[in-house]
Amino acid sequence: MKNKKCFNVSFNVGDIEVWGSNLYSNKEAALLETENSKYEIAEQISAFSFKYSDDVETFEMLERAILDLKQYGKFRERENKLDFFILEQPILDHYKQN
Repeated sequence: MKNKKCFNVSFNVGDIEVWGSNLYSNKEAALLETENSKYEIAEQISAFSFKYSDDVETFEMLERAILDLKQYGKFRERENKLDFFILEQPILDHYKQN
């Protein structure tokens, strides 16, 4: 039996998650939500990052980040402590919550 997975996308500034997608059964759906949420993500980044307080500069960085995310599954800008990545989580078939 093949292990099932779920996916979500997370954008962190330092140790703080500033945006996260919903959980999806496929990676493409998580990436589509990310594409559709670019303005919301840029707004959140601007609130947490001094370097990216300009909307135009933030949006340009976000465009690059989404391209890297699609191609490599992650984006990291160490200088400004930005991380953008896809989380894969196994779905536990027999998990029971008490």
